[in-house]
Amino acid sequence: MSAGRGVTFIDLDETLFRTSAKVKVIKGSEVVRELSNREFNAYRLGEGERFDFSQFKDTRLFKDTSEPVVKVVERVKRMILRIKETSSRSRIIILTARKDMDDKQSFLEAFREQGIDVDRKDIIYIERAGNLEGGSVAERKLRVMRKYLSTGSYQRCRLIDDDEQNLEAFKSLLREFPGVVFYGLLVQPDGSLRRVL
Repeated sequence: MSAGRGVTFIDLDETLFRTSAKVKVIKGSEVVRELSNREFNAYRLGEGERFDFSQFKDTRLFKDTSEPVVKVVERVKRMILRIKETSSRSRIIILTARKDMDDKQSFLEAFREQGIDVDRKDIIYIERAGNLEGGSVAERKLRVMRKYLSTGSYQRCRLIDDDEQNLEAFKSLLREFPGVVFYGLLVQPDGSLRRVL
């Protein structure tokens, strides 16, 4: 990436950690199916269906069953180290579609256990787009990204995500912020990254 202050947005589920949490599809009062994160990304609700994200608030489930995506975790640790060494004032934002978890400290401990210094909020911060109302996951994530880019503080912006829809929506920011260099990386099933922008 080119010089200047940057902000990197990194998705959580299936990007930084592989999760066992499922999105329930409810019709009436019955659970008609349970979707993995990848299945949820492509699922369209049928007549009378709604989503239940309760497993995604369960910190114990997240901490006890999630597996780190090692290649991405290592990259994040290198980025944090580089920011510390250069005092660049660049930021890393973990941008999740989750709402607030039921145990914030245990949730943060899952990152600490992987060597991700979430206590340096001046460098890395977790934004929960699930707390925002209305719109798709991609639209809510865009609102968070706009919040940072609208400050005018960043010359570079990168998104690392496993969902192609989020990366496609990310491209719309090019028109809104023409002075910013954008860089999009799609996380592959093996944890490697493929540049899409």
